[in-house]
Amino acid sequence: MIAVFASILASCAYTPAISSTTPTAMLEESTSEEVTNVTTVEPSNSSYPVEDTSLVESYPEPAITNDLSTKSAELMQNFIIPTPSPGLAIVSGIIIDREIQSGPAESQVYLGKLLSTDQGLPVVSVNHDTAPVARIIPDGRFVIIDVEPGEYGVILHNPDINFLLDDPNNPELSLLITLMPDQHLDLGEIQITMP
Repeated sequence: MIAVFASILASCAYTPAISSTTPTAMLEESTSEEVTNVTTVEPSNSSYPVEDTSLVESYPEPAITNDLSTKSAELMQNFIIPTPSPGLAIVSGIIIDREIQSGPAESQVYLGKLLSTDQGLPVVSVNHDTAPVARIIPDGRFVIIDVEPGEYGVILHNPDINFLLDDPNNPELSLLITLMPDQHLDLGEIQITMP
């Protein structure tokens, strides 16, 4: 009977006024009808709920480790370009935003398929769900692995804009590439100005 009363009392939003001579039992934790952890709190002369700070456990401080930043730094120092799968190609390079002198933030490199219009004009088509893609890491490097041989346009994508990169050897032209089976094409460093 006392266990049921203590359980009901603990679920109330307030503590009723109590005589100053009777201690109050507060339920700390109970997983069955049996009360196992009861803390006794001396009553106050107030009818406001009694706060028992002995029940409060402080949240532990988060453990701060540098594992992620260390691993990231190691990966960036030991940037390894894998061998393409048989019959496929790899495209790598470095893209530097001239304004910030590092890789463009939150950006990716897509390879858009090079197509021709009925008039024979080149058009680059990209489907963000299926096109070959790589994330640009902060120092500007990227690697797109296992790309089908063919002709592609190199596209920079970030949340704000998509655009074909300019050919570093001729800024009047877009950067178009032809990939052969088992090829690793290194585009080198490409300096860009974000629009």
